[in-house]
Amino acid sequence: LQRSKYGLHVHGYQPFSARLFDAIMMGAVPVIVAPGYALPFHGVLNWSNFFVRVELSEVGRLYEIVHAAPYQELAQGVSLVAHHFRYNDDPVPGDAFYMTVHDVLLQSQTVSLNSTLSQRAGYER
Repeated sequence: LQRSKYGLHVHGYQPFSARLFDAIMMGAVPVIVAPGYALPFHGVLNWSNFFVRVELSEVGRLYEIVHAAPYQELAQGVSLVAHHFRYNDDPVPGDAFYMTVHDVLLQSQTVSLNSTLSQRAGYER
């Protein structure tokens, strides 16, 4: 993986896999083939700067899609965000632990806000 330019992340039976974090930590541009996959830290990171998404209907064109991707730009993007995917023994601001806590906080605020708006609109009793 350390010598790979790209790391393939295909959907499986579990909603989360360490493969994605491993690929990014090794400097590989993630290629994600996973419909409906919620990208980690999507509220903070601009994923379009460092990954390639391939739709299931386009898997037959995987090589063509990856070959057409701007590898140098994506690899630069991976190098800029890799520290966000590292778990440290002692958490460091901006590492995966802090990013996860921040992501959960953002999601809980969204759920709370949606619930409040629904109650005000009379959708929940």
